[in-house]
Amino acid sequence: MIEMLGKSRRRRGSRGADHGRPGDGGRGRDGRVAEVAQIQDKLERRRQLDAMHTLALDAYDKADLAKARRIWERMLGLDPGNKIAQTWLENTKAEFERVGGRRDRAQGRREAQGRAEHLLNAPITISTDHQDSASEYHERAVDSPRPANSSTISPRGRRPKSS
Repeated sequence: MIEMLGKSRRRRGSRGADHGRPGDGGRGRDGRVAEVAQIQDKLERRRQLDAMHTLALDAYDKADLAKARRIWERMLGLDPGNKIAQTWLENTKAEFERVGGRRDRAQGRREAQGRAEHLLNAPITISTDHQDSASEYHERAVDSPRPANSSTISPRGRRPKSS
């Protein structure tokens, strides 16, 4: 019995972490743990690339082509062989160059909106050549008789009918 325990210990010790279990290709426990870690890293990278692609598509749908292309370029930085990012970059290259490189449609719209808001919020200044105040000018214009041949525009924008 003592001899059997000794043999059993030798067998177990000889198999150990270096040789693993039968059928595991000699990887051992450490090899299996490393393999699982690699698979988990690949899955995490895949999830990250999928999330980045979704963000790029959202930017593309909002006409922010520069942002979408930056995200696809970062995807290629993480995974240089990523076919999705390569395809989208190739397919949007002509459009990106057409809209002026870094200046995309969304940026152009934001700039135009900013200019419009500036004009709408700017103070309005009206100047005339008259030295009179507005009320004096109005009284004089209303009280003065009009020449007979002058045409006037009615408040609705139509000429009055001639009788």
